[in-house]
Amino acid sequence: MTFISKYAIALQAFLHSLINEERGEKFKVFIRAGFQIDVFVFLFNHQHHQDIEKKFDNFCKANKDLADLDPIAENDEIQIFFNIYPISELEDSFYSSIVNKPNCIDYGPRYRFDSFYSTSKIDLTKEDQTKIPVITFYSHKGGVGRTTAMASYALHLAKLEKNVAIIDCDLEAPGYLNFFNLSENDEHEELKEGKKNGLVEFLCDSQFLGKNIKIEDYILNVGARNRNSNYHPALDRIWLIPAGNLNEGVTEDNALESPNRQDYIEGLAKLNLGNTQNVIKSFNTLFEHLKTLNVDAILIDSRTGFNDIFGTATLHLSSCVVGFFGLSRQNEPGLINLLAKHVQNENLFKLILAYSILPKNYKEDNILMEAYNRMETFIMNVYDQKNAPTRIPIHRNDDLERIGIGDLAADKKFIDMNTSTDRNIQFSDYTQLFNEIDRNCFPEGLLSSIFGLMADNLKSNKDNRYNSYDLRNIILQHLKKVLDESINSAEEDRINENTFFYRQCMNDLFDKDKFIICGRKGTGKTHLCKSLQNQQISNKIKSNSRQKDNAEFIYANALPDNKDQEVALSIIIRSAFNKDVDYLNLWRIYTWSKLFLDNGNESLSEIRSVVKQQSPLANKYSSINGELDTLEFMELVNDIDSLLHIVEDLYRFDEELAKNNKKLLILYDKLDLYIRPSYWEKAISSLFEYWTHAGSNLHNIAPKIFIRTDLFWQSIQGSITELSPNNIISTEWTIEEIFGYLFKLIFSDQRASSAYWDIAKNFGIDPQYIADTEKAFKTNNNQLKVLSQAEMEPLLQVFFGKDTQGLGKPWDYFKKELSNADYTTNLQLFINILYHNAIDKSLAIAKSNITEIISPAIYTSTEVRAYAAKMLFEKLAEDQFCKNLANFQHAVFFADNGLYRYKSLDTNKFDNLINTVCEQNKFLDFGSTKENLINAIFSNGIMTINNTTKGDIFVFAPLYWYPWGLQEVSFESKNKTIKKNDEYFEYKDELASNNADAAKKAIIASNAALMALGLGSIFGGPVVASVASAAVIATSIAKMISKINSKK
Repeated sequence: MTFISKYAIALQAFLHSLINEERGEKFKVFIRAGFQIDVFVFLFNHQHHQDIEKKFDNFCKANKDLADLDPIAENDEIQIFFNIYPISELEDSFYSSIVNKPNCIDYGPRYRFDSFYSTSKIDLTKEDQTKIPVITFYSHKGGVGRTTAMASYALHLAKLEKNVAIIDCDLEAPGYLNFFNLSENDEHEELKEGKKNGLVEFLCDSQFLGKNIKIEDYILNVGARNRNSNYHPALDRIWLIPAGNLNEGVTEDNALESPNRQDYIEGLAKLNLGNTQNVIKSFNTLFEHLKTLNVDAILIDSRTGFNDIFGTATLHLSSCVVGFFGLSRQNEPGLINLLAKHVQNENLFKLILAYSILPKNYKEDNILMEAYNRMETFIMNVYDQKNAPTRIPIHRNDDLERIGIGDLAADKKFIDMNTSTDRNIQFSDYTQLFNEIDRNCFPEGLLSSIFGLMADNLKSNKDNRYNSYDLRNIILQHLKKVLDESINSAEEDRINENTFFYRQCMNDLFDKDKFIICGRKGTGKTHLCKSLQNQQISNKIKSNSRQKDNAEFIYANALPDNKDQEVALSIIIRSAFNKDVDYLNLWRIYTWSKLFLDNGNESLSEIRSVVKQQSPLANKYSSINGELDTLEFMELVNDIDSLLHIVEDLYRFDEELAKNNKKLLILYDKLDLYIRPSYWEKAISSLFEYWTHAGSNLHNIAPKIFIRTDLFWQSIQGSITELSPNNIISTEWTIEEIFGYLFKLIFSDQRASSAYWDIAKNFGIDPQYIADTEKAFKTNNNQLKVLSQAEMEPLLQVFFGKDTQGLGKPWDYFKKELSNADYTTNLQLFINILYHNAIDKSLAIAKSNITEIISPAIYTSTEVRAYAAKMLFEKLAEDQFCKNLANFQHAVFFADNGLYRYKSLDTNKFDNLINTVCEQNKFLDFGSTKENLINAIFSNGIMTINNTTKGDIFVFAPLYWYPWGLQEVSFESKNKTIKKNDEYFEYKDELASNNADAAKKAIIASNAALMALGLGSIFGGPVVASVASAAVIATSIAKMISKINSKK
């Protein structure tokens, strides 16, 4: 903020404290053009305030936020002038006019950006009173695909037989002539001869000549006389007003001496774009001329950054603004400014945001996803319960990057991409973006032409066998049934291939290095483990694998499959713990026993027989069928010779598998059912360590260890295993997968599928889209191949409706409502909403005229949202490893009179909250420590850390905001946070120097998670776990979780 503004705001605050408004006392602060401030104050006892300068200085000194303001009484350079009058002077019209709008700041005249502060609007209609939408494409920075997208959208509209006018307002960096390759076209003689002007010349001429100008001198038709090999009839419907007469290139002999370019610059220099009224008047003249061409839409390419053209185009001309923003922080000022204008003037224009240009695999890049989530959080916080603008990702497209460089083949692809009806040729990101613009900017008539048939005609189709009510019930009853089967299938070993959802993360299951499958409770780890043992499913997963391997894979379930064996394993683990047995050898023996003795693994029978013939242990253990008892385990653990024979047996298994062109995956699932929390750290860290070393020696045997995220942290405490993110497959869900899974379930049944498409037709969904999507389901394991918003939007509209009654479109609503703290999506909450509430409530509503399968009034209701979240949290807190979370929720709700019931907490409040809960948890058998509690909170996606300029902020998951009644909060200054951290580090260093041994042990306890993931210590030295602040421990755990969920 400039100091003159800061002084003005300080004066406003000071004078508010000085005057008595009830008695009619008034003031006004004026900022003058010459960087001077005039203050007018009207008081009853004006003579008592002649020392007002000193009073203002004292006011600033007493306010810490104004401490950097120099005293004005002692500084002659600061030009602030007080004018104090008795209140009686207000009877004079001269003085009363000064404070016509009292008790505020008048910022005075502006040389530029006046367009940002006024909101007069041009309302453009055709002769038939049809509104002509004016759509501005804006970006804060260049290079984000704004111009390419706008040219593509023009082709999209032209394909639909709409006449389009493009206005290039990027006056300092024009380029549409080269973009459409018009400058290379010999047929456009007026361009070649420098006779075709553009917007700059029009704005100058309209102010000089008024309305007496010919539009033909400033506009050209893209298709007219453009009959090269790339010609398409849609080009005839596109009119272009270039920025100016700048048809020149580096190949021209006189390019450096072009008189047209010099005249363009002179014209641009003379234009006062800050004079909003004159600019609007000129644009109004231009629009009146464009109406003679019968245009259906006007597209404005606004220049980058903060500028008068952007202000004019956005607030005075546009019915819709499409903003393009990359994920870098350089884009954030422009995004904030655009959102501010939209919030302040929400009735003036519709807003659509495009994240552009994103790498194709940006969701696999942890840093890019952090940037994406940071912007998403900011946007959703700005709009909160309001209807947030639609956000659409635009991915990098190789074909689009070659536009405008003279590559005729690329130019042809560009035209085909935007005019073809073949969805395989179209760019799906653009399809989604353009459909959203159409929805916001055009009457139903255009949408009907896009859908290909009027919705009314479809609704009156008498050939439908059922009405929409009956069709809806068929779908919901089937969905209820398959959800029930899906929920119970993993526990009952019933895996239905028809409803099995093939996910992207499964493509890494056959990567030998990725042996840890990690995800939160309810993300489908057990379901996936069971599915691998289904030959049909595992073969399909393997066919999509990134690692191509023609070996036959066989699977051995390493863990017990009956109650007696469960008890035996638990006793073995406990006995080993009590006797301080080497767990590495325990897991070596246990793995050997599952291969050597378990006759339940029939796929290994032939190889097992060969190995037994050569094993010295065969005679001793041949009579045992499948399991070793506790005494036998303890005997083997302490017998060096037997351990060496076991290693040799495992090598023989590996060799025999290679001879038979087979590979074995050993599956470890539900470890938390067999191993008590107190043994977990030692037992499971050894399992990881064993396979890290054994895996490098066994080439045809590999483990797949399925483990919860919160237990992963617990399991690697004290481990020296060199794990990395490359060893981990994350099973966390995205919103795209959530909806993809929903439609997989619905379309798993032919009757429900037919009912869904009948409803879609009744609702007016594009018949071509229906045909293409039906085909896609049939050719891709009965699920969508492309999980994008563009592909699923029409399906979502049928199921959840077009919008959610002020809470955004269904996609955006669920993306926020189902969001864990790290912005992964909570599948279990989604299932809770549907299976335990929304489906039944929808089936109970009997009406024939439905507008969606499940009404937003149901799934957004307080009852449904609160109950679904309650079920989710209660099930989590019942778990033996997470019982400490019950007291955490209670403290959030009730501790310190609701001090912690906010969406975000600063460092001090977070520390206090954790300390409060730990005091309540001290009697728990497990989870009483600060580290255990914070791990449970962060690993289960309940909270995360956001790094801000004011320090670390601890944010609750959006899925708990509404059900828990969490409020917005403002934070303390960054200085307090820094001071708090400094105090901790001083205390930590002092303690570490006093007790070096304790500090050494604490490194293992508190930093193991980071070190195991190859991160090292982030604290600049040892962290003493027993005294580390909650914030420091949380940082450690949050970084680990971020690494786990990274796709790379």
